[in-house]
Amino acid sequence: MNFHIEPQPASLKGGFVCGDTRIALMDGHSISIAELVEHLGRGVHHAVYAIHEDGSMHMARLLSARRLSHDMEVVEVRLDDGTLVHCTPTQAFLGPDGRWLEAQSLRSGDALLTVVDPHLWTNARLDTDLHARTDGHRHIVSVRKSPDRATYTFDIDRANNLAHACGIILHD
Repeated sequence: MNFHIEPQPASLKGGFVCGDTRIALMDGHSISIAELVEHLGRGVHHAVYAIHEDGSMHMARLLSARRLSHDMEVVEVRLDDGTLVHCTPTQAFLGPDGRWLEAQSLRSGDALLTVVDPHLWTNARLDTDLHARTDGHRHIVSVRKSPDRATYTFDIDRANNLAHACGIILHD
């Protein structure tokens, strides 16, 4: 990848995802953020994918994830592959140029940087330096208001982001 990704942009207000958000795991499976929280509570830890500043995908350690105790304003982001991401309007998604875009600023037709060659994710072997191509794109179909609900936050070691099961990248 030939661009720089700002790991912690000052312009981000911070966003949260809902419990049904699916996270790609290093073992080839995906799991919801709500399930991750439950697993962490039992002492079960998972390795996730994160994108580094140079655009390469690597294994990252999920340091923590927790449910916030109150209902928050939520939007539904629908992607062209049918994926739905329920999140707060300030949740950041990675654009194709390496900039972080808040859900509330996304419009129909906008592209999101997406990890391609998903067969690299699901071969059930541990690959700590995936180096998958990240030049594919998912496109926004719609962003609309969704009922308020509880949201979740996560903390990733050094990367500040993680890969959704559909290949898009979410900021922590």
